[in-house]
Amino acid sequence: RARLETDRAEPLHALERWDDDARRLQEARAEIGALVRRVDAAPDSTRVSELEATERDLDARIRSAADQLLSDPGAVEGVRSVSLELLRDRVGRAEALRAAAAARSGGDRASGVPEARPEGSVRVAAVIALLAGIACIAWGALGGPSLAGTFGAASAAVGLTLLVVELLRPGAGADAETPVRDPLEEAEAEIARLVSGLPLRPPFLAPAGSALVSAVERLQVLLYDRDETARARGATEEERTAVAHEADRLAARVGWSTRSPEELAETLPARLLEADRAEEAARSARRELERLDRTLSRLKTDRDDLKRRERTLRESVVEIAGPDTNDTNDTVAAVQRRLDAHARADRLEDELERSRPDLADARARIEEAEREGATWVLSDSDLAVRRARLGELRERIETLVGRAEALDTEIGHLRELETVDSVDGEILTLQDEEKRLTFRRDRTWVLAQLLREADRRFREEHQPDLLRQASSYLERLTEGRYTRILVDELGEGDLFQLVGPGLPRPIPLARPISTGTLEQAYLSLRLAIVDHLDRGAERLPLFIDEALVNWDAARRERGLGVLAELSETRQVFAFTCHDGMANHLEAHGARVLRLAR
Repeated sequence: RARLETDRAEPLHALERWDDDARRLQEARAEIGALVRRVDAAPDSTRVSELEATERDLDARIRSAADQLLSDPGAVEGVRSVSLELLRDRVGRAEALRAAAAARSGGDRASGVPEARPEGSVRVAAVIALLAGIACIAWGALGGPSLAGTFGAASAAVGLTLLVVELLRPGAGADAETPVRDPLEEAEAEIARLVSGLPLRPPFLAPAGSALVSAVERLQVLLYDRDETARARGATEEERTAVAHEADRLAARVGWSTRSPEELAETLPARLLEADRAEEAARSARRELERLDRTLSRLKTDRDDLKRRERTLRESVVEIAGPDTNDTNDTVAAVQRRLDAHARADRLEDELERSRPDLADARARIEEAEREGATWVLSDSDLAVRRARLGELRERIETLVGRAEALDTEIGHLRELETVDSVDGEILTLQDEEKRLTFRRDRTWVLAQLLREADRRFREEHQPDLLRQASSYLERLTEGRYTRILVDELGEGDLFQLVGPGLPRPIPLARPISTGTLEQAYLSLRLAIVDHLDRGAERLPLFIDEALVNWDAARRERGLGVLAELSETRQVFAFTCHDGMANHLEAHGARVLRLAR
């Protein structure tokens, strides 16, 4: 019973391990899984830092752009209210009117007299240009090339301008004496009204041109990008705050101190697994305790039975030894001697009966001799033999007692080992964990394969032709210094990278690369996109505005060569305000049209 009571300590300890904390963890199993998934999906703190850095960079770029456009950079928010499409239309109309006025003034200076022209020819041409522009705009809106809409808008503006000029020309109406307001003045007044709320710098209003439109568009894009970045940063911070609140609630539920969501997501699943193992061990321990309690109950019954037998034996011993014997040990020894003597007597009697057929006669003679006073005395030799036999028996008893103690020790050691039930429970728990991890690994592998296949198909469909064409243009423009443009779709840095024979590895298409190289790469991408968009269809005209202004002489010569070759398959319009660039273009076969300043 003492050994069994000791054996009960380990199952009791296993039951204590499955405590209230472990049960709370198991009750919050669903919340723990949800927190782990949400922490895995939530952005980390580096994402917030990246968005803050992007927002600061956009603020700096907005200030720089505002300094260039506005005399008071603090009024930059007013740029939001400017209608970019309406401003672009009015500026385009004003430029067309200036071009028409310059053409008329040039013709008047050449002839010295007003040009005699049919009264309806200009109107007819204006109507045709207006209708052609409307048709191109409709074509672009219905799915045609994007350049069709741009070309249509310009043609419609020119046609409308010519028609208005012709209708307002002195003598064109019924009353030639009625004064008519100049359309150019009206267009410039509309432009001034559109930007009336902005403190623009004088160069952008003398006169207002495409530079004003570009500057306003750039500021609006930067403001939009900053707003989107701020919104993304706010959403990221809200998500991280929500995850932190959920982690705090879960920590309070399971009785833990407040910790970070990442630490909880990493620690709680392991603690939950330990709780499951503790529950399994507790079930095994409960079965073991029931078995031990049954054994203890049986031993108690056996002990009570032994005590009853002991009382009976004691009463018998006292009865045999006599009431005068007080010491229990002496009483037992006296009874044992009498029992031994009785046993010896029985054995001797049996031997005598086997060896002496005339035992009855011998007994008669002995009784007769005893009646006559005869005595029975053992000799010294008989006593020596019996003492030697007694020593052998004692040695035998000591050997058996030592072996019994060794066996008891071995039994105790074996009982201290783990039971079969606890080992089976541990195996089942580990098998469940292995199945869960195998399923998670297989699902992750399938998702990775799907993403790789989708990415491969998209790149095969859209990128190879465009990037090969852009790389071909870049190699010509840089005279072989850079041979390829790559797209880093999986990285977190710059999207485009450059490859060249003199480079050990691809470099990002960003600073510290020179402005000329950047513009060469962007022009290569633009030309490749144009070729890709109208491939297999009608070649659309290409409009380029100051594309080569930041290039040195060698780069400019190569760029003009590419544009000259491109003009063989599509019409190219190159706009510049530099006489030297116009001369270079003319040297490469361009027709120069000089507009009024």
